[in-house]
Amino acid sequence: MKKIVMPLVCSLLLFVIGAYALWKNFPLGHEQRQTHEKTVENRRPESGDEIFSTDKGRSPGKYTELYDKYSTGALSGDPVSIDKFIRLEGACESGVSVIPGVEIPVEVKRLRDFCAMHYSSKEEFDYRVNVLRKQSYSAKLEARLRKVEEVAGKDVARRELSAELRSANADQAQMILEYASNADLVPEELSSEADIRADPSLAEKLSILSYIEFCRRGGECGDSDFPALAACVSLPPCSSKFGLLEVIRRASAPRDYEAAQSMSEMLHGRR
Repeated sequence: MKKIVMPLVCSLLLFVIGAYALWKNFPLGHEQRQTHEKTVENRRPESGDEIFSTDKGRSPGKYTELYDKYSTGALSGDPVSIDKFIRLEGACESGVSVIPGVEIPVEVKRLRDFCAMHYSSKEEFDYRVNVLRKQSYSAKLEARLRKVEEVAGKDVARRELSAELRSANADQAQMILEYASNADLVPEELSSEADIRADPSLAEKLSILSYIEFCRRGGECGDSDFPALAACVSLPPCSSKFGLLEVIRRASAPRDYEAAQSMSEMLHGRR
């Protein structure tokens, strides 16, 4: 029996050694390992500006384009870019942090495809957020309007919010109305309507309005754009690809969505 077993063991060991040597020297496998190692190495920030270091070997894609655009703006101190950078990284971090063995919904798969070049690291993301959050447009807006409301009252804060909103671009308008929703602060153009100010679902309508104004002012609202993908994951499931407003409409009560549309018309002086 030993005469049979020993040759078999030796043959198996030689086969394993030979297979490993073949795999290690196979060009495609070697190249893939090098690419992966470089990607991991380049994804780990150390300090200062390196929190925005990008992997030059990455294949170009929408995530890469947005990452480079927002990180460049954040490094230059642009508050809106900081907000957008935090949102991009936060959504991608949540998209890739899926529990193993759990079936991944279609909308999460789409976000993961978009975020394919995102390197998942909660510690890295938390560090970035802690460094950047206070310099973001949202944080500065909140600090300023809270102070105005404390010193001069809610009516003055509404006027300040409206003045900011009138000259706001798509991203700023969304952030302003998100703050209004969270702070129960109605823009001056809407505050004269008693029924709006007393509406128990006002916060929800202002939140919907923030998306409508974002799209109305030229934001990226297509079905393959990042805002639609991120909204699809954070709101009820999207069975197929929808633009951002369609995602929001389907996730909202019809009356709330219609009311938010009317509020948008009022903001633009059409009612």
